[in-house]
This record gives sequence, C-alpha cells and structure tokens, in this order.
Amino acid sequence: NNVTAYKLRARLAIPTALASAEVDVNAGLMLAPNDADLLATRAYLRGSKNVVGALRDADAAIAADPHNVDAHWIRARLLRSAGKLAAAEADLTSALTIEPHDMQVRLARAQLRLALNRPADAAADASAVLEQNPADMFARQVRAVVRGKLGDLQGAVEDLTAVLGTPGQAANVMP
Repeated sequence: NNVTAYKLRARLAIPTALASAEVDVNAGLMLAPNDADLLATRAYLRGSKNVVGALRDADAAIAADPHNVDAHWIRARLLRSAGKLAAAEADLTSALTIEPHDMQVRLARAQLRLALNRPADAAADASAVLEQNPADMFARQVRAVVRGKLGDLQGAVEDLTAVLGTPGQAANVMP
C-alpha cells in the first residue's frame, strides 16, 4: 500500500531529514487526504514554522479519527505554544481518556498543569508516571518542582537527590 509506505518513510526521515519527511507526508495525503496519521505527522512537521497550518492539520486529523492519541498530543503542543493552555490541557486529557497508560502524554499534562498553577493536579500526574516507571528521572524532576510549590520540601529534596544520584542525570536537571 503506497499510503503506508509514505507514512513509514516520513516517520523514519523525521529525525534527520524534515524536508524529505514532509514530501512523503504530502505525497501520502494526495492519495489519502483524510488520513489521520498523515495529517498529524504534517502538523508535527509544520510545528512552530506554521502554527496556523499545523493547527488546521491537527484539527483535521482529530476530525478524521477522534481516537488518534498522537493528533491530540500534537494539537496540545501547538495550543500550548500559542498560549492556549486550557485548550491544550483538554486535548491531553482527551488523549489520556483514549490511552490512559501513555506516560509521555501524562507527563506533558503534568508540566502543563504546573504552568496553569495547579500543582496538586501536576503532582498526581507526575506520581502516576513514576508508579508506572520509577526510573523516569524527568518525571521525578517535575514532581520535585511540584512538591516544592506545594511546600513539601522534604519530598522535593528526595526526588532531586534520586535524580542527582542517577549516573548521567546531574547535567539534565531542570534549571
């Protein structure tokens, strides 16, 4: 199937050759104009260089497949970059309704809830990530910040101590 081939080539090219990935995505969309995965991938590729077009693609991807977790996650990232934090949170919550065990989405929502000054909700999301993967040092960093905002300095110190005690993590601690 040519559409599948374009999807695979585009996904493989994303880390190194964005222009090539975009060509493949557009070629795939010529064959399947309502393919949610291709629309979501094009939204991702457009990202910050064309936020309006990227949001239009993300909206189209969600309209084509309301259960596409990637499309909700990508639209949430775009909405956040546009300063629409409540709408971004709604998309992340929708994505988690579809796939409750997606820890990347849950951690993104924790960070967003921190930006919305809702540290208790952010703590719940960060803790849920750590329940699934106690070795996730970025989730531990987010939870440390949240715990500090909630006045749990001992918990924040424990989380940061765990991060700093993990080889290779000290240089990655958030400022």
